[in-house]
Amino acid sequence: MDEAVAIFGSAAVSGGYDDTIKIYDLSSSSEIGSLHQSSAITSLSFFTSPSLPSFPRNLLATDADGCLSIYDVDPFVHLKTLKVHKNGVNSLSVHPYGGLALTVGHDECLDMVNLVRGRRNFYCKLSKESSIVQFNETGEKFFMIADEKISVHESEDARLIFELENGKRILCAARGTQAAGQQQEAADFNVLQLEIVKDPQAVELQQLEQGVGQNLMGLEVGQEG
Repeated sequence: MDEAVAIFGSAAVSGGYDDTIKIYDLSSSSEIGSLHQSSAITSLSFFTSPSLPSFPRNLLATDADGCLSIYDVDPFVHLKTLKVHKNGVNSLSVHPYGGLALTVGHDECLDMVNLVRGRRNFYCKLSKESSIVQFNETGEKFFMIADEKISVHESEDARLIFELENGKRILCAARGTQAAGQQQEAADFNVLQLEIVKDPQAVELQQLEQGVGQNLMGLEVGQEG
């Protein structure tokens, strides 16, 4: 069963418990290759350079051994593997302008990885294991999810800006241009307004009508979202 999926244009990759990243060409609906890790794939992400936004430059993959692997996309060639967590990696987010990536893992740590130098720049112990980490659209801030809690931080020093508590455990989340949507247990869907504000009280958490009959495990926000 696949645990992670990433898509850019007609290129798609998926990975799971078989330690294999499968590569697909969506335009022809065909599998065109595969890459092999040393353990189960936990997250995947394409990186696209701002100078060439129409084509992915790199593929990043994390696994259950706590490693982050970097691949060139044209062609798909392994470049480097870094040990970033003592245990499995839960989530990965690449800075919009490249050079940096954030990861959270089962070891209850947040790691900042320098992708240019191929080493860990910063890490800190969290009060609780986070399941999701993601930069905002500009890369100036990022948010983390830990069960029912959402925390927003400055990217420069990971300083906590504000924290919100949801009524139920959050299963997945995705950023939009001005908002992040998150799916919780019991088929509720919330929208968290993440506009850059000075007053944390101005941040809103709005619940939309129930539209899913069961727990949703994945979420993506389109360009117009």
